[in-house]
Amino acid sequence: MLIEQTLRDQQSQLQGEINPIQLQNFPNYLWRLKQDRFQAYQDLQAQEKRLLMVRTELQQAMVKKKALELLKDKDFTQYRKQIDKAEEEFLAEIAIARSIRQQHIG
Repeated sequence: MLIEQTLRDQQSQLQGEINPIQLQNFPNYLWRLKQDRFQAYQDLQAQEKRLLMVRTELQQAMVKKKALELLKDKDFTQYRKQIDKAEEEFLAEIAIARSIRQQHIG
């Protein structure tokens, strides 16, 4: 709407029609444009602050996720070591039991 009015105003001026009311309202028009620009700048600043906060939160979440993954991998490695140790002990017991049985039989 504001753009259409501005275009009509420019066309009127190009045709040599100068409206005294338009000339009288021109400072108000400029003031509104400056206010709109200032408001847009304020909105942009607010969006940039929000973006920075979200970016920081995302980075923190990624660090936490990576730390959890490392802990999970470490726990899994320790678990596998415990399982391997238990298997070795079980196989050793079987070997000892077999050896004792063969000594009693033989």
